[in-house]
Amino acid sequence: MHRSRSHPPYEAASHARATFVSSGPLVIHFDGKLLSAIVWGPRKENRVAIIVTGHEMEKLIAIPKVEKGTGEEVAKAASAPLLEWDISDKVVAMSFDTTAANTGRKKGACALLQQKLGKDFLWLACHHHFHEVLCDDMFKALFGKSSGQNVELFRRKRQLTRRPRR
Repeated sequence: MHRSRSHPPYEAASHARATFVSSGPLVIHFDGKLLSAIVWGPRKENRVAIIVTGHEMEKLIAIPKVEKGTGEEVAKAASAPLLEWDISDKVVAMSFDTTAANTGRKKGACALLQQKLGKDFLWLACHHHFHEVLCDDMFKALFGKSSGQNVELFRRKRQLTRRPRR
């Protein structure tokens, strides 16, 4: 029974790869998430969602599990389906969030993905995360480096504005 249930998803995946047609250049989008494990109970596992988009087209091509969210692991997870689907030559850009694991100059997923596929891509950093980085840099310049969630300036302000309880 288990064998009979396991074949249709593989057949569907093979059919999706075989019938996939893209006209024009593609953008690869990848993002890692810590999700509940599919099997073995309440455990968590790292997964990387990999989507390609093109002219009036969007296709989820893989959601592989990775041991850690390092740049090397993410680059390997992103390059494998591109090669498997035989679309690596059509990819011209990559979209990603601006974590250090993605943007590192030597060991970041973006740099390593370019090396693995042997070509340069246009880097499309997520604007939400991009502004997060700029705000963080500005905050550090104005108030100094923070060691955690309890920023001294805000802690003092909170104490001054607290009203006595009745």
